[in-house]
Amino acid sequence: MEKSLLNVIKGKEVKRIPVWIMRQAGRYLPAYQKLRKKYDFLTLCQTPELAAEVTLQPVEILDVDAAILFSDILIPCLSLGFQVQFVEGKGPVVHNPVTSVEDIRNLNPDYSSRELESLSQTVKFINQQLPPEKALIGFTAAPFSLACYLIEGASSKNFLQVKSFLYDHTPSYRLLMEKVSEILFVYLKTQAEAGAEVLQLFDTWGGILSPSDFEKYVFPFLNKLIREVKKEYSLPLIYFMKGSGGFLSILKHLPVEVMSIDWTLDLERASESLEDRFVLQGNLDPAVLLSRREIIREKTTEILQKGKKVKGHIFNLGHGILPSTPVAHARYLVETVHNFG
Repeated sequence: MEKSLLNVIKGKEVKRIPVWIMRQAGRYLPAYQKLRKKYDFLTLCQTPELAAEVTLQPVEILDVDAAILFSDILIPCLSLGFQVQFVEGKGPVVHNPVTSVEDIRNLNPDYSSRELESLSQTVKFINQQLPPEKALIGFTAAPFSLACYLIEGASSKNFLQVKSFLYDHTPSYRLLMEKVSEILFVYLKTQAEAGAEVLQLFDTWGGILSPSDFEKYVFPFLNKLIREVKKEYSLPLIYFMKGSGGFLSILKHLPVEVMSIDWTLDLERASESLEDRFVLQGNLDPAVLLSRREIIREKTTEILQKGKKVKGHIFNLGHGILPSTPVAHARYLVETVHNFG
């Protein structure tokens, strides 16, 4: 069975533009909310049958062209020995963040952890139920974004602790990035071997640094991780960095097939800056889905028209879908993309 998302990445002709939505499995869906009344977030992530059920919900409800594994970018922290709690209304909290070089040296990755076993089982359960024309996307955080949580202990407005640690304790920072990259490789490997067909790296916090600091402190680890994955597996990779506009001259050197961009960038201009090296993914502003159908159709069609002029296009939002998004609007978005052209 032909899979439109994989065909676009391979440069093949497709009858319709593939579409999926970042954070498509989650809070805006009543079916997900019903499960959350019974189970806490971590239980959903760590129980293969439940994680597979949540992963498949948007495929059934919205008819998106790909499922993305339901999990969280902080789950690998558990395999490193960090205590992570997902607090309602606040997000993830790391209760034993990195504060010294000793903390980093004492990290002892558990490569036989419960998290990795449940991850493998989840991917297998999804593939048993996923329609043959739909693709399965696995993912992890990119190394720097995960390191940000491990140093800050939570999300942050200014990331002062991360930057101070990076500048003042550079050798320790580099050691942390090495250990984080190692566990992320294992998580990507686990998903690839269990049956994921595409892998995406989320670099939510990559844009908090200047381009020169990103190139010096982040890019080498990111590039190395991707190259190590590519050496072992032939799966296509997608890279997403929020606020990547000022970093394209650096990102164009990443060995990935797909560059996912947020809504602050124009598809055509981004493709030019990236020297037309990548299939582009994106990039509707998630807030548009709170508007009227006419607006959704207008903004979506505008992006689809631009997508015809780039190397290849996978339609998506420029960031995760908002919890207040009406399900009918998300479904209408998918229908609009599928009916285009």
